[in-house]
Amino acid sequence: MKKRIFRPILVLLIVCGIVGTGIAITLSGVPQGQPPQAALPDLEGCPSLQRGIVFLNARYNPDTGLLNESPQAAPQKYWLTNDNALAAYTLSRLGEAEKSSTLQSALRRYGYDSNGLVEVIWGRPVSFPPYVARQDMLSTVGNAEIWQEFHSDGPRFADWADYADLGFLGALNEYRLGHIPESLSIFSRTLAQFDGKGFQDKAFNGQYETYKLALALYVGATIQAPNPRGEQILKILISMQRADGGFITHYRGRSTPVGDANTETTSYALLAQIAYRCGDSK
Repeated sequence: MKKRIFRPILVLLIVCGIVGTGIAITLSGVPQGQPPQAALPDLEGCPSLQRGIVFLNARYNPDTGLLNESPQAAPQKYWLTNDNALAAYTLSRLGEAEKSSTLQSALRRYGYDSNGLVEVIWGRPVSFPPYVARQDMLSTVGNAEIWQEFHSDGPRFADWADYADLGFLGALNEYRLGHIPESLSIFSRTLAQFDGKGFQDKAFNGQYETYKLALALYVGATIQAPNPRGEQILKILISMQRADGGFITHYRGRSTPVGDANTETTSYALLAQIAYRCGDSK
């Protein structure tokens, strides 16, 4: 299973512009620019969040200071972004301050804690349309490979609205910029790609992608958009969680997972439940 958040098979638009790299990290473990934090979620009343934390913690390698991509599909691959920056933020939202701080220290040591796109999740506007991803291996630690995904230069996604993940991130970006009507409009158009099972967008190849369900819930709740499909989406999202707490990225139909669980998808799924509601409340 290839760990990606996007599948850029599209006509590209080349535009000028530079996106700054790096984000400032506060001592509390929450990236600067994030709106004031809500109260910590009720972990005792949400087994799904508890299991998700266990899965993320199990991905940690003290030799790299990072979480690996996945336990079976890519155990020796360690992404600074999106995986570890996203997991650090997610764990901070779950009250796991020490592990969040550990990951953020490692990110600073390797030199990257953002990539020109994922930071919109925790409150920093980005240049849009986003640049197409460039993925580079930065170093190795023993058999472990340290990778970074960049969205900072080169061609851009001209057809970003045809991809559910980019649509939701675009809606969130408009919200971060204070453009509320535009944000709500983009969210509504993107949500319309949901077919009752998942998001059958331009990247759809017979398999749906779980993180798009999570983004629908997280972004909708964050921008306070109407989400008439929310409960249906949440039910499918929760069905993608394994017994070990990880969320599987790909699935067929409504409940047939395909492949391994991974750090990125699990982080998005936990954030979705923090923002929307727990999927298996006691």
